[in-house]
Amino acid sequence: MLVYMHHQEEEFIMKKALISALAALALVITGCGTSQTGKSAQAGPDIAKIVKASATAQAQQKNTHMQMATTMKADSETMHVDMNADFVMKPLQMLGEYRVTGAGQDKTLSLYLDEQKTYVKTGTQWVDGTAVMQQLINPASFKSQLNGGQIKSISSTALKQAKLKRTKTTDTVTMHFTGKQAQAIMKQGKKALANNQVNALMKDAKFKTVDYQLVIDRATKLPQKFVMGLSLTYQGKPADEQMAITYSNWGKVTVTAPTID
Repeated sequence: MLVYMHHQEEEFIMKKALISALAALALVITGCGTSQTGKSAQAGPDIAKIVKASATAQAQQKNTHMQMATTMKADSETMHVDMNADFVMKPLQMLGEYRVTGAGQDKTLSLYLDEQKTYVKTGTQWVDGTAVMQQLINPASFKSQLNGGQIKSISSTALKQAKLKRTKTTDTVTMHFTGKQAQAIMKQGKKALANNQVNALMKDAKFKTVDYQLVIDRATKLPQKFVMGLSLTYQGKPADEQMAITYSNWGKVTVTAPTID
């Protein structure tokens, strides 16, 4: 069964190389700012303080539930990659579902992963799928995301261009970059990713816009939602990605590794 799954995943990766590259970059570039200057839409120090406090609060957490919904459009095809999972940060553990739909795909996998192994549920049994799934899921990316790494390293220059919307319960920080600034952010993201295969795929990409939105709970200072949007051309063809991550149940989650039959 896993051999068959491996062939399917390999074909999927090759056919959707651009989309896979965007997905891989998504969890990295969120921590990369731009060194270019621009008009300040909101006083930088206030926003920087709010964002830093959120990253600090997140790094202190031991567990959470995370839902990720990604929509990717490229070469006249649309795909959706969704994840619904519980996470423990130290040591890293995840238990949940990962689903890919669209562009001829409709696949849902129950997954368990930690920093050494990945288990996949086939039918009613859990099997060791480490060799197969490591091509699709990088535990290090999850670890950085969960520990607030994508928030901590947003540059002060980028934050000076951010906008802040406050309610009684939330702070919403938004950033929008176009043209050269968007391209600079993605260039830094590729360097941070340090993945030669992805970098080779993205060398012909030109990024038009990059958008971020971070929603923070004012009482706990913990992130509630993170949204990122990309618009680009790849070899002259338009492509777009929208990713939304929702956090819940901070400090209330437990994960137990499945038993391998």
